[in-house]
Amino acid sequence: MVTCGGQAYVPLAWAFARANPGVEYIETVSSIASRSAGPATRINLDEYLLTTETGLRTFADCPHTKAILNLNPAQPCIHMQTTVMAKIRQPDLARTRTQVEAMVAAIKKYVPGYQLILPPMLEGGRLVTMVRVDGLGDYLPRYAGNLDIINCAAIAFAEARAHRRPT
Repeated sequence: MVTCGGQAYVPLAWAFARANPGVEYIETVSSIASRSAGPATRINLDEYLLTTETGLRTFADCPHTKAILNLNPAQPCIHMQTTVMAKIRQPDLARTRTQVEAMVAAIKKYVPGYQLILPPMLEGGRLVTMVRVDGLGDYLPRYAGNLDIINCAAIAFAEARAHRRPT
């Protein structure tokens, strides 16, 4: 499993790369409520960023990546929001939109609060998209989408693995 930010944006980076061979650079910025970042995240922030950047490089086949995490202390608490920006020589916007929309639909099957809030667009020579993750609010607060996405991903993986096991 990769980080909560990685669960939110590595699939989008993969969709960017699938639509646009030769992605040169990908940068991601995630903002989460400070109250939803526990002591383990805070202590291991460097490892969190390194792991996430490695996931981006690996799945987007991109040589240069940057992951940024903002712990926002605002009250009321903000919901998890992630922006993905990519430098691509000749981006195919229509194909990128198709790939990103398909990826968002796939993720929504196991993370109901995952939503595309800015469809892929060209901005300042970069390809940009943005998602938001709302928690279900069943146990954790709705603003803690960063915790819901990692738990939902783990459950989806475990269920898929269990279905593949011989009985």
